[in-house]
Amino acid sequence: MGETVIKKSNKKVIMLTLLAVVFIVVGGIIMYKGINDGSILLTVIGGICGGVFIGFLIGALKMSRSGDTLLILNDKGFYDYSSLIATKDQLIEWSEVRDIQYAEMSGQQFVNVQLKHPEETLRHQSDFAKKMAKANENLGFSGINVNAGIAVGYDGTELTNLMNDYFKQYEKRDV
Repeated sequence: MGETVIKKSNKKVIMLTLLAVVFIVVGGIIMYKGINDGSILLTVIGGICGGVFIGFLIGALKMSRSGDTLLILNDKGFYDYSSLIATKDQLIEWSEVRDIQYAEMSGQQFVNVQLKHPEETLRHQSDFAKKMAKANENLGFSGINVNAGIAVGYDGTELTNLMNDYFKQYEKRDV
């Protein structure tokens, strides 16, 4: 099938960045209101909201600076550049893939790639990436989750279908 390069939508990454800034401001306002009113609950809620979205902002900023490639598919496997915990320059070989499915969480579209030997395949990931992968697993999304929401020219189901086409082509050739 050759190689297919899927690009990131810079507009969507910028929108994620701006949305994170808005929620940080909202969290700050809630926290400020809580401090002024002497409400521990509002202060904690505002602090948590601000803290969580500071994490999203950092992620969005890193994503915007990490290049314009989201995913590279070829006959051997794929490279994922879609998130902070992406495998980046590590080829994930089709021989290590067990299943590819469309997934949605909190309105975000993902391609969920189940691996045959996830610990072995992802052993070179950072400790942070391993912890985030474990958190995703606890939410029911183990394996690699390609953020399809920022893909140029593809929605989540189209990207899932494209990856499955490559995977099926590999399986036919391997048999």
